[in-house]
Amino acid sequence: MATNTIHELGTNIEVVAAGKTVGQPFAYGSIPGVLETTPEATTNRAVMQTCGVYLLSVPEATTVGDILYYIVATGLLTKTAGSNIRFGYALATQAGSGTIPVKVGY
Repeated sequence: MATNTIHELGTNIEVVAAGKTVGQPFAYGSIPGVLETTPEATTNRAVMQTCGVYLLSVPEATTVGDILYYIVATGLLTKTAGSNIRFGYALATQAGSGTIPVKVGY
């Protein structure tokens, strides 16, 4: 189970997440979540939590309530919508890159 969980709610779903690790943000199709388990070696299947509050790395300045998006190509979170997948909300203000509480889902 992810060790960076602050408050867990919602639904666990089984996903295919090759190359990812427990606690990372992820999107299964357009469903955002955080991996609760490391993918199995043979099947790449893992469990993903689709909502809750997690401590996650956000590599840019944020204010409380900023909408965050998941960049599929890099696995990073950003405030830039573009073709990225809506992920959740920043629950803290930071001046630059750092780890903050993020509400997953919307």
